Order: sequence, then structure tokens, then C-alpha cells
Amino acid sequence: MDAIYCRYSSHGQDGGVSIEVQLAECRRIASPDAVTYIDRAVSGTTMDRPQFNRLLADAEAGRVKRVIVHKFDRFGRTGYAHGIVSDLESLGIRVVSASEGDDPLARDIQLVVAADYSRKLSERSRAGRLHRWREGRWMGGPAVPLGYTLDGQRLAIDQREAAIIRTVAEAFADQRAGYRQCADMLEAAGVYPRRCTRWTPSNVKRLLRTQLLRGVRRLRDHVAIDESLRIIDEPTWARLRQANGERQRNRLGTERVRPFTGLIRCELCGAAYVRRVSAFNGRRYPARWVCGVRQVRGVCHCGNGATIREDGLLAEIAAGLSDIAGDSATADRCIAGVRAALAASSDNRAVESARRELAATEAEIGRLVDLLACGSLPRDEVTHVVGPKIEARKAQLVRLNELLASSASLAATADQIEAAVRAAMGQVADLKSASPAAANATIRAYVGSMI
Repeated sequence: MDAIYCRYSSHGQDGGVSIEVQLAECRRIASPDAVTYIDRAVSGTTMDRPQFNRLLADAEAGRVKRVIVHKFDRFGRTGYAHGIVSDLESLGIRVVSASEGDDPLARDIQLVVAADYSRKLSERSRAGRLHRWREGRWMGGPAVPLGYTLDGQRLAIDQREAAIIRTVAEAFADQRAGYRQCADMLEAAGVYPRRCTRWTPSNVKRLLRTQLLRGVRRLRDHVAIDESLRIIDEPTWARLRQANGERQRNRLGTERVRPFTGLIRCELCGAAYVRRVSAFNGRRYPARWVCGVRQVRGVCHCGNGATIREDGLLAEIAAGLSDIAGDSATADRCIAGVRAALAASSDNRAVESARRELAATEAEIGRLVDLLACGSLPRDEVTHVVGPKIEARKAQLVRLNELLASSASLAATADQIEAAVRAAMGQVADLKSASPAAANATIRAYVGSMI
């Protein structure tokens, strides 16, 4: 079977060789039952093209005997085109150009020329864009940013819209209005987004973060400040950033923490699961948790499509914890074990021995003091002999008092542990009725992360 492959990048770059012209040229040498593969408006600098991929799959399956193109550069304008043509030929498939023949040398030269042309075209395009940007020209198409208008090929401030933006920015910076109130202010003033029909909090947030409002123009890594385009002064911009930062912290505060925030991880990519809530025809469906990477970046970045119902998982964890919290006998055994371990570490026999030794030491100190005070013996000899004994007994007395205080501290520790266990059991038992933030703290403390 013959296969005809046609491609063009855009109407402005096809050089007058449209898809119809390519098909007509290829069909002159193709068999009547040739199958066509057409990629419209797809650049030759990428090899990931839908119809091109289908052609390669059919070739590998043995359904293609000859591939016909108008010119060899239709395969692509990169160095990979050489490898693909070689792969096709290794499968026994002829690669023919309707206008350039099938000579291998001519084909290789054409592919090299096409790749070099594409590289130079990209360089010229980038250089041209940079030159126009440095001249201050607008290159974003007909939809200019809010607050501006086109003066020829350059942006200029729309004074009416700029005044409204300043008013909204001041209200937001002074925290007199949030995103929703700012949206209402913009609509009340008759100012609407360029690309949609109404304001939303996300649109307002994007507007108030637009660097162009402070005169900053960007093109990739190039930055320039144009004071003629400044709508918001620097002090107001600084207050805007501060107000937005406070709102961001509040948004991520305890009132937005859900029972499983930061606790569920994807088994495939390791990313955190995120909470999704959907509604249809006024009906709100139970919240589900899905892989954050898959949700934000798409299925090509993570193949884990598993979802978890929040209410089901919360009920299962609450039931398991309630079984533990409701078993008072288990708690009593736990507390008794803690007390036994602390009692063993304190060694009651040593404590009782210390108490007896403490009484004997106090009596010995009293006897020595009386001997020192009686005056029947030479005072110098008594002081020389009795004094060191009194000091030694005092040091022993201090050590014994510390040992008894440590024993009392262990008893107090046991009481504190018992109180903490009782409080934890009450916290676990109330998991279903707890706030989302409290439930998250409880699950984080007693269950931990889940995959």
C-alpha cells in the first residue's frame, strides 16, 4: 500500500504549496488506493504529529510499502528526520519525493538544508521579535491589556480605564475590598475583561498582578521599564503585594485546611492529593481527593486515576479511632502499665531505704552538734574531729532529699501522662464532629501520612 504524507505549518509559511497542491503532486505517482495522512498547521520542528505518528504505526505494522511526499522537508525540519527515513527504509519501505525523486544523496542534502533553514528561520524570528520589543512595539495581538490602547504599533494608556484600575488597586491595597468586591467595582464602572464577558476573583487577581501596570515590559529574559506605561506607582504596588500576601496566608490558614490536607500522597508520582468538589444542576457531590500532578498537569504526567471519597475515608478512620477510644479497659491497662514502668524506674525499695537513711543522718547530725556544744571536751579537738563529719552528713542529706524529690516528680509525671491519654481519647472520639482543621491535626498525630 502506498502512503501519501502532507504537512504545512501555517498559511503564511507554506510558500504557496497548500495541502491540495501537495496531494495533487503526490497522487501523480501514487497508486489509486493510496492512503493519505495530513497534518494541518503543525510545525516541522516537532516530530510529535498526530497523522505522522499514525503513518509510522502503520509502517511498523507492515501495512505500508511506499511513502510519498511532495518534498522531503515535509518529514520535518530537524535532524530527527534523517533517523526516521532510515528506520522506514530498514523496514523495506521506499521513501519517494514527488518533486525531488528518490535519490538517497539528494534526499539527505534536502533534509540537511531543511533543518538548517528551520534553525536560521527561528533565529531570525527571535531576533525580529527582540528588535520590535526594544522599539516598544506591541506584539500581543489585537487584545491589548486592560488600561491600555494601541497607538499605531505601540501601547498607550487609556486614561478612563487607568483611573478605574487605580481606584480598584487602592481599595484592594487598603484592604477595603477583596477580589469579589473589586470585580463588582469594575463591572459597575462598565469595564470588562478583554477575553471574557464578566469578572471573576481569578481575573481580578491576575489583573492586580500584571507587571505592565507598573511599566515593566518583558520578553522572555529581557526586562525593561517604560514610565510612559506606568498606571500604578511603586508605593501602591508595594501595598498591593503586601495585601495579596496577607490574603494568600489567610487562604492557606486553618479555615481552609481540610481533614486530609498534606496527608495523602500519590503512589505513582509521590505528589500530594488535592481536594475536588463538583456540582451539577444545583446538586453538590461529595468531595474527592485526586493526584495533584494529574489534576494540574494532565494524565500524561501521572497515570494514577484513583480517587478517594473524603466522607468515606474520614468515616473509616473515625470508626477505627473510636474503637480504640471507646475501649476504656485498654486505656486503663495502658495507664497502669505507664505507672508500673515509672514505679520500676524509681525503685521503691531504694526510696524507702533513702527515707530511713535520711532519718538516721538527721539524728547523727543532731548528736554531733550537741557534742560540739557541750564544752566538756577541748573545743579545738572537737571542732577538728566533729566538723568534717557534720559537713559529710549535710552532703548526704542533700543527696537523699534530691532522690526523694525525683521520686515525687515521677509520680507527677504519671499523673500528667494519664491526663494526656484521657484528653487524646476524648479528641479521637470527637473526630466526626471536629472542625476540618482539628480533624487534620488529629489524623496527622494519630494516623500520619497515607499513600
